[in-house]
Amino acid sequence: MKYKFLKSILVATIVATSTITLNPLQDKGIQIVEAKSKIKLNTTKKTIYKGSTYTLKVKGTKKKVKWTTSNKKVATVNSKGKVTAKKKGTATITAKVSGKTLKCKITVKNKPSSYMVNLEFNKTYKNYDITGDKKSDTIKIKPQKYSGDRYKYGDKIFVYINGKRLILSMKYGECFRMKIKLVKLNNKVFLFVNGYAENDWDAWQILYEYKKGKLVKAYDFKRINAKYGYHPEATITKVTNNKIYVRHFLVSNSLGCLEFNNVYQYKNGKISRTSNISNVSWSGVNQKSYKKVKYGYMKKTKTIYTSPTSNKKKGTIKKGTKVKPIKVYMTDKKMYILLKTKSGKTGWVKGSKNIYEEPLMDECLFVG
Repeated sequence: MKYKFLKSILVATIVATSTITLNPLQDKGIQIVEAKSKIKLNTTKKTIYKGSTYTLKVKGTKKKVKWTTSNKKVATVNSKGKVTAKKKGTATITAKVSGKTLKCKITVKNKPSSYMVNLEFNKTYKNYDITGDKKSDTIKIKPQKYSGDRYKYGDKIFVYINGKRLILSMKYGECFRMKIKLVKLNNKVFLFVNGYAENDWDAWQILYEYKKGKLVKAYDFKRINAKYGYHPEATITKVTNNKIYVRHFLVSNSLGCLEFNNVYQYKNGKISRTSNISNVSWSGVNQKSYKKVKYGYMKKTKTIYTSPTSNKKKGTIKKGTKVKPIKVYMTDKKMYILLKTKSGKTGWVKGSKNIYEEPLMDECLFVG
C-alpha cells in the first residue's frame, strides 16, 4: 500500500512538471489565447472587361456573406460573390459578414480590339469568343499524358471549345517546353501554340484560327526562318490593332546565333509579314578566349550587292576584314545579310541554306 501511494505521488509530480515545461508562459501569469483568422476579401480592387465575370471571396470565415453593389448598371453581384461586368465605369462591391463590412472597387472597361492572354493547362476560360459568333466560349486545354523521362510534353494538345475536343499536334518530334496564348487582332481571336523542341525536331510556333468547327493553321512563324538554320524560336512581345510583334531566335547556317524582330499584320483575312528585312542582334564569340565580340573576321572574300533584291554588285569584302551583321533579308527562296565593316562600309552578301557550308565569320557561335 505504501509503495502504491508513493507511486501515485511520483506520477502526479511528473504530470505537473510536464505541464509547467510545456506551458512556460502560464507560470508567469500570461494567458494563452488562440489567434483568430483575419476576415478579409481576396482583393480590394479589380479591373474586368464588359461581359466578363470575377468571383470575390471572403477569407477567414465560413459564415454567410451578404453581397451588394453600388451600381447595378456597371456591375452586379450574386449571393456567392460572382461579379458580372455590365458596362464601362466603376462600382463598389460590399460584403457584410460577422459584423464586418468589406469593400472592393470594381473598374469595368470595354474589351480591347486587340490583346494577348496567356492560357494555362487544365484551366477553364469563359470570357473569350474564339468561334467568332459574338458570344463567349468555354475554352480548356489539356496536355498529352507523356511518360518519357526527359520531355514534359509530347507532340499533342487537346483543345476543348464549348465541350468539343479538338486535337492539335506537331509535325514531328516532341516538346520540352510549351506556351499557349490567345491573340486577338481587330476582334478576331486566334490560338497561338509555342512548343520548344531540340535538334532536328519540328518547333511548334503556329497561330490557329477557328473555322467550321476546326482549328486550322493561320500562320507558321518558323515557316521561312527554319529554311536557313535550326532551333527557331518565336516569342510574341506585343499585339496592337491588327499587328503582331514577334522576337525571333535562330541558329543561322551563315551567322550562328542571332535574334531579329518581325512585325506581322492581319489583313483581308490573312496573316503576313510587313517586311522581309529585319534588324539583327548578333552573338559572336572569340573561339580562343570565348569572350563575346562585336565584330568577326570574314572567313572568305565575298561579293557584296547594293540590295537584297538586286543583282547589282557593289564590290567585295575581303577575307580577314572585321564585320558585323546589322540586317537580314529572308524569303522562301533566298537570304541576304547586310554587313558593316569596322571602317563603316556596308553591303549585302548571300546567306546559305546549307548547314555544311562555312559560316561568314570565324566568331559565329553555334549551340545545340
